[in-house]
Amino acid sequence: SSPFLTPGNIERIVDTLCKVRGAALKLGQMISLQDGSFIPEPVQEVFERVRNNADFMPAWQMERVLEEELGEEWRGKVREFDSVPIAAASIGQVHRAVLHSGQPVAMKIQYPGVAQSIDSDIDNLVSVLSWWNILPEGLFLDATVAVARKEMTWETDYIREAQSARRFK
Repeated sequence: SSPFLTPGNIERIVDTLCKVRGAALKLGQMISLQDGSFIPEPVQEVFERVRNNADFMPAWQMERVLEEELGEEWRGKVREFDSVPIAAASIGQVHRAVLHSGQPVAMKIQYPGVAQSIDSDIDNLVSVLSWWNILPEGLFLDATVAVARKEMTWETDYIREAQSARRFK
């Protein structure tokens, strides 16, 4: 048991990881999916709550990202756009939109800087978790981290994702 896992510290960890986004949140979400008998219950609780509570990007930030990616007149590229996200995750959020053709679509908006901070985010979270000594022996953390880095790199490549979706159709 770790002296760091007091109820107050658990709340601070959850609040922080839900706000940081990116790779740190993704790794926390991946850890939450581990076998409950393998991860100490307080740690499991932290990451389970993190997995279910990612914060949305503020409206001003969402607008800025869309203007940078699609141009200042981005709203003219869709007939409808719901500015309230329907979901948020570790690397971005999803909004409902309707194309001019009438086709409903999901618009994925990536949090700024997520792709560039994958390595540092993961390294920082692993350092904190290791320093606190709250992860059990035999977790295969190196393998989990390697998978997280690879998946995060793929997940932040929305062009690759669109190409894969077209091939899947």
